[in-house]
Amino acid sequence: MEAEAVADNQDAHNTMADYFFTDGPAINAIIVALADAFYEAAVDQQVDST
Repeated sequence: MEAEAVADNQDAHNTMADYFFTDGPAINAIIVALADAFYEAAVDQQVDST
């Protein structure tokens, strides 16, 4: 069962890598979504530490 989870994780990683290294129409939306998520995480972490 653990090996199946590792294989599924690798498939998901490969799919994400494919998105990043292609010029598909969704790449800009993915980059913006990830940037927003990182920004929100940074803001939340800053608020938690004050």
